[in-house]
Amino acid sequence: MGISPREVDVVVNSHLHFDHVGWNTVDDTDGGVRTFFPNARYMINLEEWNATMTPENLSQSDHDHLVRSVLPLEASGQLQLVGPDLAITDEVTIGLMPGHTRGHTGLSVASRGEFAVVTGDASHYPAQINYPEWSPVWDSDPELSFRTRRDLFDSMVDRPNHR
Repeated sequence: MGISPREVDVVVNSHLHFDHVGWNTVDDTDGGVRTFFPNARYMINLEEWNATMTPENLSQSDHDHLVRSVLPLEASGQLQLVGPDLAITDEVTIGLMPGHTRGHTGLSVASRGEFAVVTGDASHYPAQINYPEWSPVWDSDPELSFRTRRDLFDSMVDRPNHR
């Protein structure tokens, strides 16, 4: 898209599963890692951080992505732990969408009369629109995931610019 990594100033991690944090860091020439977006603030929900970045999780071999792709954000000074509802700009807001993980967040984008939601893993596939109670094994709290999806989808139907 013609944007260099240096131009990105905000990265929002919806949650801290391995498939959502991999671009936080890249290998450095000295064998370590560095942040991929050197001028960005990396925003992570405080509840997600506290629930995930525990000594127990950090010591598990199947959670090495936390050590490699999340922990370096703190050391770089680029980490910003945020609450559940934060306006990044007048158009972009972080909102809590719990259930997949405890502190899972998504983004609402509103501009020029249009509205979009970036759901992260609050919803995984189109069938969940009709069956929001369907939860994949990765949802840590299936009942809460169901309620989050149901409320999210209901709020989309009620929007005045819904098509």
